[in-house]
Amino acid sequence: MSATGFQILRSSDGGAPALDGQAGSLINVLDALLDIGGSDAYWAKAFTGTNKAAYRAANGERFYLRVDDSVGQYARVRGYASMSDVDTGSGDFPTTTHQTNYNWHKSNTADSTARTYVGIATDRFVLLLVSGGWTGSGQDLYFFGEPKKFYASDTGSTVLHGYPGNTIGTSAFRQGGQSTNPYSISGSYNAPSNNTSGMMPFAKTADGAGAAGTGVYFAPSPSTSVPFGTYGYLPLIPLLCGSTVSGTAGLLRAALPHIYALPNYETDPNLAAGDTFTDDDGRTYQICTPAGTASLSSSAALFAIMTSNTETAVP
Repeated sequence: MSATGFQILRSSDGGAPALDGQAGSLINVLDALLDIGGSDAYWAKAFTGTNKAAYRAANGERFYLRVDDSVGQYARVRGYASMSDVDTGSGDFPTTTHQTNYNWHKSNTADSTARTYVGIATDRFVLLLVSGGWTGSGQDLYFFGEPKKFYASDTGSTVLHGYPGNTIGTSAFRQGGQSTNPYSISGSYNAPSNNTSGMMPFAKTADGAGAAGTGVYFAPSPSTSVPFGTYGYLPLIPLLCGSTVSGTAGLLRAALPHIYALPNYETDPNLAAGDTFTDDDGRTYQICTPAGTASLSSSAALFAIMTSNTETAVP
């Protein structure tokens, strides 16, 4: 089945709530992005507390996203299989063994300075790209929900991506990429250890059983840059994600919706974060650099966020 519903929210939209370094601002943004209480809502705010919320998608696996937005500059996030109130749940991912703290960073200043953002939500996946969220000028990417899984029988494929700890230097999203033989379906990979920045928590291990599993996403890592200035197109590479099977072998499980890699690892004067483009089928995209930096370098790749309602979801 495919995802239904589509929401996009930009900080520049009229009436869009501000995202800043104060408590509660992320919950305000998520409420607006997920249209909580509105006619087009595909998510529910299942439980609430003071600067706290637990969100649940209308369709799919329907795991809970718990957000504790009481600190200010960052919000604590964690997924749960089930919850009875905003502070009580089971089947958590990441577990506290995986990550003591797991955060979505909102601002590098604890004040009302608004940060630029774009958010996208379907009935089973939500992502948020924040500019200047922690490094001042850089971009940070967060997401939660059910990816485009390869096997319909694969239960517990819901993934949550954030940052471990309260301070970051470069994006854990970029660090989490597996660069060695990234598209070898039959091969294994080096799953990240507990409490490493590169882990991407899954609701369950890849065989659909057991507790939460850790994994990474797979992205291209060319040895030389692709000089886009000499080409008439931008190659979009789907980002695949995988996790361990019962804690041992590696397995590719799904592709991340609305997120694509552009295999250019060097500065190109024709491309910059915030640029938009349209493909031959009319799908629209926005270029971003979720790598704790606003510009390209030999270690910071470009990504593209699909900003139109033409993405397919789970098979």
